[in-house]
Amino acid sequence: PMASDLRNVIGAIKLAGGIERIGDLAKNIARRSLAVVDEDNRTFLRGIERMGQAVSRMLQVALDAYARRDPVTALGVLDQDDDIDSHYNGLLRSMLVYMAEAPEQLDARANFLFIVKNLERIGDHCTNIAKVVHFIATGRQVVEADSQSEPAPD
Repeated sequence: PMASDLRNVIGAIKLAGGIERIGDLAKNIARRSLAVVDEDNRTFLRGIERMGQAVSRMLQVALDAYARRDPVTALGVLDQDDDIDSHYNGLLRSMLVYMAEAPEQLDARANFLFIVKNLERIGDHCTNIAKVVHFIATGRQVVEADSQSEPAPD
């Protein structure tokens, strides 16, 4: 066995765990989305839909990078996470104001917050998948600050 073989095995195990967590978060989103279907605020629903589509694309790119063992595409996923985080922060601020306007509906509107937070967490898991893909392909770990890579410790 070579080092790349071990990276493939360990990477696949890490990816399976991340994908399982994404599935759990998606299940939670689906359950909570049933509660917000009747909500009257289309603006937030559209914002959540756009964020969900962006996260879905992010996951697809990360998994495609894994299938092709493409470290460059994997690094591109890290850049997408910043967009997801800014979208999350904007929706969060808007939702908190929205919730403050009608405290009697706090329970119903809290579902919006959980859905958005779960989408943001899925984006974080996609980033972790991309880092693992980069490590599998190159043997180098991604350095957070500048999306550069450094040699893996021996």
